[in-house]
Amino acid sequence: MTILAIDPGVSCGWAVLSDRGIHDSSGVEKLAKKDDPFAKRFALARAFFRNTIILTMPTQIVCERMGYLQSYNTTVSLYGMVAMLEEMAWTFDLTIAFVSPNAVKKFATGSGKATKAEMRHAAERRWPAIKKIRNDQADALFIGECWRKTKQ
Repeated sequence: MTILAIDPGVSCGWAVLSDRGIHDSSGVEKLAKKDDPFAKRFALARAFFRNTIILTMPTQIVCERMGYLQSYNTTVSLYGMVAMLEEMAWTFDLTIAFVSPNAVKKFATGSGKATKAEMRHAAERRWPAIKKIRNDQADALFIGECWRKTKQ
């Protein structure tokens, strides 16, 4: 099994993990600027998701579940990206699963309220071979690993 884990956002964290948790590849894709129109954000997100699925050939997609968001623009942007990811999963006949942010943080650090820095440090300890882990990349790595360890 190959897991494609996604931390959706304007800076989209992504990670590809094997069914044994071995890191294949990961990174952060800057999909748009915060003031870009939704149409541009969605077009860039759709192209990124499609190309990433074609290149990595996952058997499972795992995404952070969206909760209540205070900003209208953030809500529209993130829920739109998640809808596109679901569309890509359907198009490529893949299953998609969602993991709550608190579950991922607790899995990674022992606290469901971990900061971005704490998540990054936990990822640096778990995957020391990765040169420089960015915040959204760390989240994606643990989204995939949390699902792999707790949901399979």
